[in-house]
Amino acid sequence: MSTRLPYIVVLLYTWNVISLVRGKPVIDLGGGNTIVTESGLSVRGTTSRCYSPVPSFTWELVSTDKSFSPISLNGDTATATVGGSCGGGSSLYTGSVAVNYNVNQIVYGQTVYLRLTINNMPSISTISTETFSFPVHYNLTGSSEMASLGEEFTWTCQMTIPPSQTQVFIRFYRNETGVGFVGYTTECQGLSVNPRYTYTCTTEREFNLVIPQENMTEEEQNTVWRCAYFGGSPSYSSIQRQLVVAIDVSSVSLDPSRDPLTMTAGEQRTLRCLVNDNVFPIPIYRWFIGTTVVGDTSTLTITGNKSDNGMLLRCQATNNNKPKDAAITLNIQYNPEVTTSIPSPYRVVEGQSATMTCSVSAANPNTSITWSWIKTDSPSNVLNTGPTYTISNIQRGASGTYSCTARNSIGTSTSVTVQVDVQYKPEVTTSTSSPYRVVEGQSATMTCRVSAANPNTSIAWSWIKTESPSNVLNTGPTYTIFIIHRGSSGTYSCTARNSIGTSTPATVQVDVQYKPDVIITSSPYRVTESQSATITCSMSAANPNTGITWSWTKTDNPSNVLHTGATFTISKIQRMASGTYSCTATNSIGTSTPTTVHVDVQYNSIITSNLSERYVISEHGRLKIKCDVDGNPLSTITWLFVQNNTVVKRDSNVNSSTLDIPSAHCLDHGNYKVTAENGKGPAAVKTIHVVVRCKPQLYNINSQSPDKLVIRNGDSLQILVRILLYPPATLTQWIFTGKNNTSEFIPNNTADYRITDARGDNEQNITLYKRRINTDDFGDYIIMVQNDIGTFLRIYHVDTARIQDSVENQTGVAVGSAVGILTFIIIIIVLVIFLRRRYTFICIIKFEKKNIDKHVEMTDATKDECSMSMAAQ
Repeated sequence: MSTRLPYIVVLLYTWNVISLVRGKPVIDLGGGNTIVTESGLSVRGTTSRCYSPVPSFTWELVSTDKSFSPISLNGDTATATVGGSCGGGSSLYTGSVAVNYNVNQIVYGQTVYLRLTINNMPSISTISTETFSFPVHYNLTGSSEMASLGEEFTWTCQMTIPPSQTQVFIRFYRNETGVGFVGYTTECQGLSVNPRYTYTCTTEREFNLVIPQENMTEEEQNTVWRCAYFGGSPSYSSIQRQLVVAIDVSSVSLDPSRDPLTMTAGEQRTLRCLVNDNVFPIPIYRWFIGTTVVGDTSTLTITGNKSDNGMLLRCQATNNNKPKDAAITLNIQYNPEVTTSIPSPYRVVEGQSATMTCSVSAANPNTSITWSWIKTDSPSNVLNTGPTYTISNIQRGASGTYSCTARNSIGTSTSVTVQVDVQYKPEVTTSTSSPYRVVEGQSATMTCRVSAANPNTSIAWSWIKTESPSNVLNTGPTYTIFIIHRGSSGTYSCTARNSIGTSTPATVQVDVQYKPDVIITSSPYRVTESQSATITCSMSAANPNTGITWSWTKTDNPSNVLHTGATFTISKIQRMASGTYSCTATNSIGTSTPTTVHVDVQYNSIITSNLSERYVISEHGRLKIKCDVDGNPLSTITWLFVQNNTVVKRDSNVNSSTLDIPSAHCLDHGNYKVTAENGKGPAAVKTIHVVVRCKPQLYNINSQSPDKLVIRNGDSLQILVRILLYPPATLTQWIFTGKNNTSEFIPNNTADYRITDARGDNEQNITLYKRRINTDDFGDYIIMVQNDIGTFLRIYHVDTARIQDSVENQTGVAVGSAVGILTFIIIIIVLVIFLRRRYTFICIIKFEKKNIDKHVEMTDATKDECSMSMAAQ
């Protein structure tokens, strides 16, 4: 089986013309052969400019993918060329270099550029634009990064046959000594293989040398291996590989090794963690006290700590992911630790017994303990030598600090102290005179103080009024009533209390004096104008209650005293006397707070606005009428539309009201009555007339004739039209358009027609009546009403009750009727022009075409409405 490695050789060369132009040297690739053979090849380079002195040539192999740094080559000395155009002692120079496998093996199997640098002033370089390839490649790899002692290990060599060679054999070297040949002809073969090793072939170009597990000993540690072609150039070789053998930690011990390790608290000791000498790689060390990591080197210095007493000190050494431990127990000895269950300060009432106890909470060793009790102000006087000390019938002079200590073979404990506090109840006095007189509204301050007490820092005070002993007024030594009132008069007592008991009370008699209090008739005081008003003040309280004087004033003139008695009467009171009156009473302390009464003089409503009798407004204009009223109390103002007796607005408790018609309509035309009343007399009334100027328009469509009438031949005809308008009509006219499309005016009382015209202030009711109608009377009846504002037109279509004509004939009739109407309108326009008046005439004719069958009555064939606005020229 043969395998050929594909090599793509791209030969790039430098164009001479470019080099000459730029002054770069020219590389001669010797005919373009770029595959580096076993014997190598020679490359020549020539300068393209003249140099003096002689330059040096530097040759380098450069990676095409920058995977390694440039590799230097040794070239020959540059020599001057013969001929050329150089002058002045300068010359062109040429040099050569051999490219072969005696180079850094990193280029094996690589494709590279060749770079030539001319070292002179100036220096210049060129890189070949084609490449060299080194097809020979040897690679030696191990079956793992590190071998393990007593486990099999395999070296694998991948090879490329050198150029011009045919034998597929390589040789394995151990410390540069051959240990066997392995190759492939028709099968895997091994020659002169050291019996310590075995071999295999993975492929025809990949060979293995196996170190069996029984031969993987420390003897293989750090040996150097390589593989190479069995003959030819020594350059056909892999790089050297060092074999590293992993040796596990097999034993761990501590130095010192005494167990337990005894030391006193605060003492320092250094320990070493020892492992087997041949271990590889060097292990990682970790020291533990309990589960806490305390070190990470082979030595550890520890300080004795009582909290570590009885804990396990352990060293763990780990390599090749295999930990191994050694451990000892710590015995940390320390002074006793003493505690007391007695709270400090230890409070005791004078005359009782005081008992204090200490106990050992921790000690190592905890045997042969001795005790000592002292008072800190006499440390040389040992009061007791046991853990409990009792003082019977204790006196206040025994107050102070006591301490106890315990001792073992290591030393004496830190002392524990107890503050003894002999306590007794307070004694109090007051500096406030009794009786204590104070004016109402001022501050009253009463003070107690403690003359003796223990404890004197936790005093609880209590002020009470003796008539209400359960009501504590204050809990401080000073009781201030900031704004004292008359009800606060009485006897007050203070006490002080500590944890031992409560003092005897100290008392103060408080006398609160105050100016008079007055009350008055209920306010407001309502009275009708011209009657008598009587208002009375009375005194409800005063201290002292003698020498009282009175004063009445009106608040808007306080300097004018109106009366000096308790009762004040105003005869035949008038509205100007309305207002607020106040009375006061005065004693030796001061004048009472004024009490007031509001005198409300009431009178009937009157309308004060100068309202017009008549208001004129155009249709859609805005009308606002304000009515002002004077009266006490406020009035209810009502606006009544007289025409239909409808209240359009009512405002209560007001002194003005506005009638607001935002957009006037013909229906707003008429009389309005405004009424103001407040219950103090007859209502004030005014009537105003509102005139709305509007053009004629239909009024109450449901109470007049429809614009489509169907009647039988021989029946009577009656058309009722109701119109709203103002001013009254200047023209009212009926026009008839028959089926022959001719139009004519209808005078009253002609051709059996009777016309009635009933008119109101802004209404007009028009009736067209004919007792008996015949065929010629069927057609369109037009009513035209005109006033100064505009014109109103309305068409009434009168048709027979039975219609046999086709839809087309009906349409013809409608068209003919429209033509007739248009003809009449033209006549009207001519008349207007003749009368030298200008009109604006708008006519809207709407045709409605319906499909109707025979024997179905036609109720609406056309719908015509016209309106006209005009103005005199």
